[in-house]
Amino acid sequence: MDSLSVKGMKFHGLHGVQEQEKIEGNDFEVDVVFQADLSKAASTDNLKDAINYTKVQEITASVMHGDSVDLIERLCFDIGTKLANHFKEAEELEVCVRKLNPPIKAPVAYTEARMSWPR
Repeated sequence: MDSLSVKGMKFHGLHGVQEQEKIEGNDFEVDVVFQADLSKAASTDNLKDAINYTKVQEITASVMHGDSVDLIERLCFDIGTKLANHFKEAEELEVCVRKLNPPIKAPVAYTEARMSWPR
């Protein structure tokens, strides 16, 4: 199976359990990996036959810049569900959401939630 990845999309969002996170926000990264047959796009060299990664970014941004949620698991689920509904040609889809510098006592680079579709 072929794959197409969009990795390291960067966002600032007002998501988190702590009130300060909902006011000041935090930085996030999102990765998306599609498993799909890419041979038609490869042979036609036409965007209409491909997974349009500009659309992937737009859908992801709509969630990341949307309503504030508490958990990165919720962000991951919402992004994946919207992408799976839009890109029917994807046989499998994986979404990973990282919260950079989470507000916890120990120094941590990030926390991460990863989910796969179909569910």
